[in-house]
Amino acid sequence: LGRFDERCDIDLAVDATPDVVVAMCIEMGVQVIPSGIAYGTVTVILEGKPYEITSLRKDMSTDGRKAVVKYTKDWNEDALASLSRLIAMKSF
Repeated sequence: LGRFDERCDIDLAVDATPDVVVAMCIEMGVQVIPSGIAYGTVTVILEGKPYEITSLRKDMSTDGRKAVVKYTKDWNEDALASLSRLIAMKSF
């Protein structure tokens, strides 16, 4: 902790939907990039550093890589969906 360089990749999960995250960033004057908005991910730039913020979600349908998602506030539901995505991608 406390060390950050261009090789770092910091991902955060939130229970707010992407539109709420974008609105909050704009309101606070924070640069926001809709990097993966279709899947619930935006990138915010703070002090020149990128942070990916992804909304909790559940895949409604997927081909293993691309999904149609439904947002949730339930951390357990997202965790189960994440496990299912990993198994489907066989990336573990």
